[in-house]
Amino acid sequence: MKNLHIILLAGAVGLFVGCQKEDKGRLDPSAMVALNAPKEIQANETMATKADGEQQRLTPRQIVEKATLISYHNYDVNPDGHVIERAFNDQQRDLVNNRLLMFGDDVINSYTNRVEPIYLDGCDFLLVIWRYEYKSLWDEVTGSGTLVRDTVAYIPTAIVHDAAVKIRAAHAQGDYTTCYRLFHDAFTFYPITGKEWLELKAKGKG
Repeated sequence: MKNLHIILLAGAVGLFVGCQKEDKGRLDPSAMVALNAPKEIQANETMATKADGEQQRLTPRQIVEKATLISYHNYDVNPDGHVIERAFNDQQRDLVNNRLLMFGDDVINSYTNRVEPIYLDGCDFLLVIWRYEYKSLWDEVTGSGTLVRDTVAYIPTAIVHDAAVKIRAAHAQGDYTTCYRLFHDAFTFYPITGKEWLELKAKGKG
């Protein structure tokens, strides 16, 4: 009889545990979105340095160190085609894992708990370096150089839109664990030069 009680108790505990809801995490105002380099380039950074005759591709490490901002278009938000930009500060440069970080509020608003379309529904995602170009030593001394924008990487629109579908589905289920896993894993940037980006766009890609 004692053994029977033990078996019944074990079964009741198992049933109770099985009925518990799966832990799907919570809304996290401090969450960050990672922009990762592809693993094949992380493993062999020389793959990123092919020259195109005018500009050389940067390695993931160089991009993380030097990228000034991410720029993209969202024609639903800005029908006139005005570019949207988000600058990176030093705290958004993960030099250990060679990745850049965006604030999670750009994807899920931590105040309204709303999935934000401005980034997820955008296109033409570029990592850009701002630098000054000087024609002479005098220009450099006087700080009268020309501001130049160098495109150094892009995030394929298809990658962002695929992640958007998955994030929206997980968010609708209250599954923040999956949302934040996608924040960390879903977005990949690829080193590119400005010339290569224009060639890619001319082919209807990007």
